[in-house]
Amino acid sequence: MIDLLIRNGELISGDKIVPGDVAVDDDVIVGSGSHLSITARRIIDADGMYVCPGFIDMHSHSDLALLNNSGVDWKLRQGVTTEVLGNCGFSLFPVLPNHRDEAFDFLASLFDGISRDDLCRDMTEYLRRLKKPNVNAVTLAGHNMLRIGVNGNSAEIAPQGVEAMAELLDKQLAQGAAGMSTGLIYLPACFAVKDELLMLGRRIKKRNKMMAWHIRDEGDGQSKALEEVLDIAKSSGVSTQISHLKVSGRRNHGRMPLVLESIERSIAEGSNVSFDAYPYTFGNTTILTLLPNWVLNDKLPVICDKLGQPAFRERVKVDMLKPSAAFSGGGPEKIVIAACNEPRNAELHGLSLAEAAGRQGCDARDLVLDLIIQEKGKTSIFLFQADEQDLRLALGNKYGFLGSDGIPLPGGMSHPRLANTFPRFLGYYVAHEKICSLPEAVAKMSALPARKLGLPQRGSLAVGNAADIVVFDLDKIKVQQQDGCREQWRGVDYVVLNGKVVIEKTEHNGLCAGRHLIG
Repeated sequence: MIDLLIRNGELISGDKIVPGDVAVDDDVIVGSGSHLSITARRIIDADGMYVCPGFIDMHSHSDLALLNNSGVDWKLRQGVTTEVLGNCGFSLFPVLPNHRDEAFDFLASLFDGISRDDLCRDMTEYLRRLKKPNVNAVTLAGHNMLRIGVNGNSAEIAPQGVEAMAELLDKQLAQGAAGMSTGLIYLPACFAVKDELLMLGRRIKKRNKMMAWHIRDEGDGQSKALEEVLDIAKSSGVSTQISHLKVSGRRNHGRMPLVLESIERSIAEGSNVSFDAYPYTFGNTTILTLLPNWVLNDKLPVICDKLGQPAFRERVKVDMLKPSAAFSGGGPEKIVIAACNEPRNAELHGLSLAEAAGRQGCDARDLVLDLIIQEKGKTSIFLFQADEQDLRLALGNKYGFLGSDGIPLPGGMSHPRLANTFPRFLGYYVAHEKICSLPEAVAKMSALPARKLGLPQRGSLAVGNAADIVVFDLDKIKVQQQDGCREQWRGVDYVVLNGKVVIEKTEHNGLCAGRHLIG
């Protein structure tokens, strides 16, 4: 007698949908086909439902949430069984003693509620403290953390510093990191030159692991930023993942075909390149991205002090209005305050900068600079910056995966992509907009990212594979609530994680069955 039989479902296997059953014993799929004659301790009747492999979130920021609270169910209720952590250069390791304060300040700009006790010296310590998460986890080492570890926030780095960074990266890869992520709009990674990144890419290639890229510019300078990544992919041969692909700023809307053309040309020439995207036209980041890049040359306390000086402040305000600046890309009406660190500013949650500045009777730029000073750069914002048609092209492209880029903000408004990316993609873009077929959509969320990550036992319903399984009725996947930047999609009926049923009738039953996976 086996543990579980899912019967009478519509199995999504490759490019086909076929009626059948899936049998699970312990944590492995032991049968997959029509009318399996097997006795099971538990049977799930999937009549009228689709059965497919568990979804993989290629771009997650649940690093701290999984470390401190294994019971969160944002991803499981979407059908996500594996999350890729450590993106955009933000990982909780490696943190070296000499630059611990700078590492903490950097991480605190993204992770709400982080403490110094959450910092980990290396990948081994992070894994030891992660214990048993409630989803499978794959972890990248953050380039920003590597650079801070050996060089602090300094812009200049000597050749021996780059070598030290490469050695530090190699240790993380040997300890189980799946690769490295970059966050090239953030301090100090924004100072990295191409040769530095190429050297790191070659180290990653030697271990056949992945390099994920938050590129330098997703707006006016996107073509040059993308060219840098594709050149490094070609020169190093490293497996390349472009993070949260988008075209930002109203004046750049409609450029997605050119972006995709560049990526596809690189792939045709032999590079291993793919990308991820989320199904929303607005993103979530730190308020520091609204500052001109030259301001970020100093440490954060110094920046805050300088922003209080009238002449310096006026220079910053002038540059914030330049067409290439993030502030002017959409304007203060298209930038929403998501989470503030100081309780006195909580009343601003959900307001655009224009609305909040109007309430306080000040210029929106002054509001931004005042918040940076008051909250030491820890304010989180939503940027309405992408075009719907560009988004559809990215989501439907055959080289694109799904990544939530969700940032948990317990003290404010988390972006709806955190808890809704996968059902929204299925329920709206696939079922309603039909940007791709259902088997193609499932492949984007399972088989293709599993292959990219080097996880041969994930991503399909093949016998012998790990039993990560999703059961859903596509007609039931609908938005339940919408309110401004908030929404809630529901409808995934069952989720099986490593052979254990963890979602039953859309609700999490409290079981934690995840593992850390090493590709």
